[in-house]
Amino acid sequence: MVELDREEVAWAGGLFEGEGCFTCDKHNRSLSARISMTDEDPVRRVYHALGGMGYIISAQRVKNTRKLVWTWGCAGYEKFQAVVAMLWPWLGERRRKRAAELLGLTRTQAVAHGSKTFCKWGHRFAGKNLLLTMRRGRVKPVRECRTCIRNRAKGKVRGGGG
Repeated sequence: MVELDREEVAWAGGLFEGEGCFTCDKHNRSLSARISMTDEDPVRRVYHALGGMGYIISAQRVKNTRKLVWTWGCAGYEKFQAVVAMLWPWLGERRRKRAAELLGLTRTQAVAHGSKTFCKWGHRFAGKNLLLTMRRGRVKPVRECRTCIRNRAKGKVRGGGG
């Protein structure tokens, strides 16, 4: 267990209040918290203040500029919840409301999303019709419907009926 420095966590909370964001990926409903800055040292300080929680993406160029951007982030329900709990006392009302909204949404929808038995066009996710694909940057495989994949290849706009 990592011992956290309360002052450093408070500093990270203040920085997050100004520069951070809480988001939810609409496709796989994964929660994430991020801070992006053109200076590397504050991003690394956030990482260490939060006990090494999350990841750092090093220096990506911003479009149309020569500046590099450093990003600290964490993804997934458990890590998101832990970061929100650590930063909570130093977040403003708007960020607290957004974090609570995302945590509430995920409790009810993430489980249902992961256990779907049909695709959005009504085809059953089972047997040969279920394709599990590992995508770059994902921890879990993406569930895809082979019928819909075939229909898209044939030029059909919709997945078709079941």
